[in-house]
Amino acid sequence: MKRAFLPLLFALVCMAFSTTMLAQYPDLQLSRKAGFLPSGDLGLHAPFYENSSYADWDLTYNRIHLRIDPAVFFLSGLVDVEFVSKVPQLSSVTIDLHSALTVKSVESGTTPLAFTRQGHTLLISLPSALGVGQKGSFSIAYEGVPANTGLGSIFQSQIDNSTMAIATLSEPYGARDWWPCKQSLVDKIDSIDIIVDTPSKYRTASNGVLVSDQINGTRRVCHWKHRHPIAAYLVFFSSTTYDSFSTYATLGDGTKVEILNYVYPANSVTARMQTAVTGDYIEFFSRKFIDYPFKNEKYGHAQFSWGGGMEHQTMSSMGGFQKNLIAHELAHQWFGDYITCGSWNEIWLNEGFASYLEALTFEEFSPDSWRQWKEYTRQYIMSEPDGAVYCNDVDNIDRIFDSRLSYDKGSYVLHMLRGQLGDSPFFDGMRRYLTDPRVTNGFATTDLFRDNMEKAAGISLAEFFNDWVYGEGYPEYNIQYSYFTDRLEITVNQSPSLTGGPFFEMKLPFTLDMQGRDTTLWLDNTRQGQVFSIPYAAAPTSVTFNAEGWVLCNDESGEVSAGYSSGTVFETRYLPGVRQVEVLVPEVRQADCSVYDTMGRRVKTRTWSSVSPRIDVGDLPRGTYLFVLTAGNERYSTRVACY
Repeated sequence: MKRAFLPLLFALVCMAFSTTMLAQYPDLQLSRKAGFLPSGDLGLHAPFYENSSYADWDLTYNRIHLRIDPAVFFLSGLVDVEFVSKVPQLSSVTIDLHSALTVKSVESGTTPLAFTRQGHTLLISLPSALGVGQKGSFSIAYEGVPANTGLGSIFQSQIDNSTMAIATLSEPYGARDWWPCKQSLVDKIDSIDIIVDTPSKYRTASNGVLVSDQINGTRRVCHWKHRHPIAAYLVFFSSTTYDSFSTYATLGDGTKVEILNYVYPANSVTARMQTAVTGDYIEFFSRKFIDYPFKNEKYGHAQFSWGGGMEHQTMSSMGGFQKNLIAHELAHQWFGDYITCGSWNEIWLNEGFASYLEALTFEEFSPDSWRQWKEYTRQYIMSEPDGAVYCNDVDNIDRIFDSRLSYDKGSYVLHMLRGQLGDSPFFDGMRRYLTDPRVTNGFATTDLFRDNMEKAAGISLAEFFNDWVYGEGYPEYNIQYSYFTDRLEITVNQSPSLTGGPFFEMKLPFTLDMQGRDTTLWLDNTRQGQVFSIPYAAAPTSVTFNAEGWVLCNDESGEVSAGYSSGTVFETRYLPGVRQVEVLVPEVRQADCSVYDTMGRRVKTRTWSSVSPRIDVGDLPRGTYLFVLTAGNERYSTRVACY
């Protein structure tokens, strides 16, 4: 879902931290999935449980015929259902429909079917039991004042002094609030038609291709058809007095994709200018990954009253037309629509991915915003020490669409994975994932995504995913380096942001300034207190950790504490009998000395001098320690094993 920025919503989600951060990064307008309803109950706690019988039948077709008036919050509808049995004796099916709506009839052809209602479900008895592969069908007539739950489901709004609108946004559990459906993440609808009958002044936007738009007296009927698999929560309509206009994107094979925009008349001129980037983004994502998945139909935008956006398949509902919001909702057509998360626990496969593709448009088209995105996102994620990307509480809609975890941490996990693998394996893995027949036009899991990335990279990524997707928190580093005439030593100590958090095994980037020429080394950090010894003929001018922001940690873009320079004689000698360390630094008379353990904790401080060069370690446990001497602007460091 949506990533759009409303000042009020952002304050609710990010509180004072984000307000401060946005002031620091004025070019980065953030988008978040959930908009802010002008009125009503957001219903952020809305448990939903899929019926076990969903797996017994395959939904193949829906025809939704609605009669509405945007000025009146009421609807009547007729929904046709076609399906195929997957079990030997299918005698009934369960449909989701909110209890606020009245079922007038259920029929198979002209035959009335018996049905019972329990809560928000409708149990329909079939005329006769169906065997495996046999087809069935029925129609449900219904009407009423819809419920308004979840993030909105169906809602009415006023767009000017005299004009009303009605629109839907069903993610995650709101589809049943306005139409009888199989609200499931185990079965996509193979094909769908949406027909909406309104007073003649209104136009209706929906999924797929506009088959007809006819005015008959005082009524107008808009008929849309969509011939790609679609999850129930991605089905939508939006009706008001729209203006429309089209532009086009051209794909690598020459295919022209229509970009159809339905906007409020008052916004028509500005919307034409703001949406002009959409074609560039479609072409960019198609080059980077695979062609736009619904290129034989359309892409488009339908303006609605929320402050965010919603990636309805082939036509995103938009509260505004900021570049990053356009990029985010478009990205969902690949990640979220074409491939949909297989459970709401795995929402990061939708939101984290769309957020990272949003960031890739910064990298491609706006380098300053790309830098800002990395800085802001890292700081926002680390504004709290805990939280996993994988969502364990799917009854809590607020948690499903947690901006810090599902969006930002999810996106940064992809960025880190790209850094760990390199561009070629990373993007190859993403394309493998999009073309994997196990998930194409269907549902995905983190394990299936990981499998494709492992095949592209040729390595196991179990540790990375365990740490960064299922684990919580992030690493904190204490890093020192020293130069010994012919080699560079880098010592890495790590501690988790969260007590009991994992040790994050991963490659770490170090940038070495060699007389104005930068060299980047990736060192594989697999254990605490790890020392890397790298042959080098000359001392680097500086060593910088994570200069390009490839790692989510508390020490980003930090210059590593320097050791002594080439030519300086820095000798240490451990005296086991008296448990003292003798430190000899020629031409230095006095310095401050700090001693650190392998966890990076300072365990001792004292003044060192050439007159009294010995440092007592008798009060410390036996082990290896880092000795750091500071004399004016000079720092000297070395590791000593004290046994």
